[in-house]
Amino acid sequence: MSWCPQCGPEYREGFTECAKCGVTLQAEQPSLRQPKPEVKVDEAEETGNFWTAELNPRATFLWVLLILALLAGWVLGTYHVVQSSQGTQLVRKVHFTFAECFVSLDAITSMPAVASSAKYPLAVKALQRDGILESDEARDERIQQEVQEQMDKSLQDIQRRMGEQ
Repeated sequence: MSWCPQCGPEYREGFTECAKCGVTLQAEQPSLRQPKPEVKVDEAEETGNFWTAELNPRATFLWVLLILALLAGWVLGTYHVVQSSQGTQLVRKVHFTFAECFVSLDAITSMPAVASSAKYPLAVKALQRDGILESDEARDERIQQEVQEQMDKSLQDIQRRMGEQ
């Protein structure tokens, strides 16, 4: 069997030229694979120097955007952004979470302690840990002291009234 190296058809014995293109036939079938195009090696790959390579602006922008998004996610997962009338501050969270990222200190302090602890449990714990809010123990002690002072004052008033009679 003979084959045309140019257009590829197979011919029976006895033929020497291709009927379509006129090329001399070969005894072996030509490879149907296309030759691979020559690949130019980038200068940075050739020398191994990343800093002299020409950067793709779109790929660079996407990498920078990805890094910024990861950094923002880390900050929002690690810190509470606490806003108040005195300004804004970052307070480290009790543990990594995306809950309660933005918290108003004025809103927390304007509601009863039980309500603020129920609505913002993580932020209240972090603010108490850092001494920005009064801890539960300190609050209980303060209330106990205020009650004791009030009772002492009431007893003194009662004793004073009893002494006047």
